Amino acid sequence: MLRRGVRPREISASNRVREALEALASRPGTAQKIAQRARIILSAIDHQRNVEIAHALGVHENCVGKWRSRWAKAEEELLRLGARLEPDGTSCSLRKLADTIGQEILSDAPRSGAPPRDHR
Repeated sequence: MLRRGVRPREISASNRVREALEALASRPGTAQKIAQRARIILSAIDHQRNVEIAHALGVHENCVGKWRSRWAKAEEELLRLGARLEPDGTSCSLRKLADTIGQEILSDAPRSGAPPRDHR
C-alpha cells in the first residue's frame, strides 16, 4: 500500500542530461551505486513519488529523497558544468557528460560545506 504524504520536490533535466543519466544507468562499466542513483533520478524526473521509486528499485524511501534533493540542488551546478565542459559552445560527447555527472553529482565525494571525512 502506498502512503499519502507531502508531494516530493519536482526535478527536471534537459534531454541531453537525461540521455547521459540513461547511459549511466545502463552502461556495464558504471559503478552499481552510480547506476542506481541515475535510475532514482530518472524515475523522479518522470514524476514518480519517492515511495513508488523506492519500491520499484528496492531501496529505502529516504535514499530516494536524499538523491532527489541533491539533484534539485545540483541543477544550477549542471548549467555551470555544461559551460565548463565545452566553453566554446560546442556540445561535449554524451560519454563525457555522463562521466562528469557520475563523478561530480552522483558520487559520494564530499560536497562544499560538508564536514571532512575521517578515514581512520
